[in-house]
Amino acid sequence: KTRVDTTEQKLIEQSFCDTMSSKSYDDYEREYNANLSRVRAFLAASNRPVSTLKECDRLLGESRQCAIAMVGMAEVEGDILKIDRAKQLLERDVTPLLKEVTKALDEGGSSDGGRQELFAGYNAPDPFGPSSDTDRLIQDSESLLRETQALCAESEQIGESTLHRLGMQREQLQIASGRLEDTANAADQARMLMMEMGRRAFRNKMFLYFVITLLVFANCAMLYRLFFKKH
Repeated sequence: KTRVDTTEQKLIEQSFCDTMSSKSYDDYEREYNANLSRVRAFLAASNRPVSTLKECDRLLGESRQCAIAMVGMAEVEGDILKIDRAKQLLERDVTPLLKEVTKALDEGGSSDGGRQELFAGYNAPDPFGPSSDTDRLIQDSESLLRETQALCAESEQIGESTLHRLGMQREQLQIASGRLEDTANAADQARMLMMEMGRRAFRNKMFLYFVITLLVFANCAMLYRLFFKKH
């Protein structure tokens, strides 16, 4: 018994170390429930061929690994309730089912004995009730779908709000661009006006210089004539 306990402990540590980073305790529990639901459905059938029993044996092996991994993760977390729950799953569900499948395989797989003993403490889930594993999975899927739809709607609202803000910013940029063009046109007009005023001032200055020069020559001519008349 000590050797069996040591082997089981090694399996717990190995399974937990290999898969700790990829799955959580709840993931293992969901996988465990799904496998056991399939096994019970197979064993509840009137005809149990060897292939079905082998599939049940495989599913029970996976369920046992899930329960072992759940024990290991619960021990790491230090959750006593989860540890006891996972160990009870092994003792209550996996071990009796595994014994019955092994017995049926040894007998050839066609007998129907032991089914009443196997399912004495098991109430078959109501396929129309919310307590069945299938309905629970469907409810989880529907809940996840509703959450996804809510996230999509929220993302759509955020996208529309972002597009609206971008449209307003675009209009503001277009208005600013138009004002900049108007300012540039006004600056061009002012520059042309200044150039025109400069040209006019230059012409007026040249005309004034011409008038002053003409008056100087006229004054000189008058002085020259007055000087020669006296002599």
